[in-house]
Amino acid sequence: EAYLKLGIIHIYQKDYPEAVKQYKRALEINSGERTALVTLADLYLLQDNLTEAAEVYQKIVELETDFALAHFNLGVIYTRLEEFEKAISSFKKAIELIPDYIEAYLNLGILYELSEDLESAITQYEQALKIDPLNVKIYYHLAQVYYRQKMVEKAIRQYDLLISLVPEQVEAYIELTYIYLIENRPREAIEVLEKAEKLRIKLEQVYLLYGLAYDTMDRKQDAISALEKAVAINKKDGYLRFRLAVLYEQAGMTEKAVGQFKKAIEFNPQNAEAYNYLGYMYAEAGVNLDEADRLIKKALGLDPDNGAYVDSLGWVYYKKGMFDQALVELERAIGLIGDKGDPVIYDHLGDVYYQKGFKDKAELQWEKSLELNPDQESVKRKLQRLLSNINEHR
Repeated sequence: EAYLKLGIIHIYQKDYPEAVKQYKRALEINSGERTALVTLADLYLLQDNLTEAAEVYQKIVELETDFALAHFNLGVIYTRLEEFEKAISSFKKAIELIPDYIEAYLNLGILYELSEDLESAITQYEQALKIDPLNVKIYYHLAQVYYRQKMVEKAIRQYDLLISLVPEQVEAYIELTYIYLIENRPREAIEVLEKAEKLRIKLEQVYLLYGLAYDTMDRKQDAISALEKAVAINKKDGYLRFRLAVLYEQAGMTEKAVGQFKKAIEFNPQNAEAYNYLGYMYAEAGVNLDEADRLIKKALGLDPDNGAYVDSLGWVYYKKGMFDQALVELERAIGLIGDKGDPVIYDHLGDVYYQKGFKDKAELQWEKSLELNPDQESVKRKLQRLLSNINEHR
């Protein structure tokens, strides 16, 4: 008793190592004292000594096999130690002892998710929902796993139920919107966003999603207006600036696009995509080619094996008339992109081959480009001119 009380004093003083010593001394006298064991395990957890905590809880469940909370806590510790099989076994034992142990079902579902056993995760969440039909966390998990299992309508149904239970839960509106956007259902996404907007919470995210939805519907001006609202709310968000810059560029508003790309880089110097996009813009226009070179190399410093960025560098070299260097980079870009190919890179490679006098190779690359995207009128014209010149010289 003296050691236990001394341990409590050290806990109040937040001297956890000394408290551990006192509880260990108490357990030398009575090795099965439950309070001492549980407190010792919790002290190990406070100090992030997970292995020692697991050993103590394992001793507790050996001494008292029907102690459900101990099995549950052991499951939590094994989860943190990434010993998932042991964690699953512990949570199952807790459920066996207390069949409506809602937190055990939830943790078991999460473990099955981590193990990619999504069917078992669904089973656990559905069982948990029967026990507690108003538990918000369960709806979230179930919706996400349904969607991962490509059960789209079931996932949407879970979000709808969640929103009806907790109408102010803006995260549910946002996640549901993402599903509609991924599934190319922008009108339904906008309907959800109109409800979310009324909550006046996380509005920069709501306006970002409005922008993505309108962009999908080819309503560029509406998309720009939405992103401008998002940026006005959070002026230092590099990603919002980047998305707005892309929309400006696509709408032909070049100066505004350049300004936003520079702001995006200022607020997020690790945004490789922004460096590449701005550099490629310059290269396409044939302006600021040294700056384009610097920007794209900065992007490659952040993401060295990105085929699109390597293509951009090759295109800068092409615009500078450095055809040998362009050829090296564009052939490397083709290798990095792999079997899926990219019509733009094949088009660029065709241009380089043409400039170097390799007409047959240029023809082959432009044909590959058109196979991937038959709607490229500029590539069709280049190919037609090439074939016409070849026929004239026969």
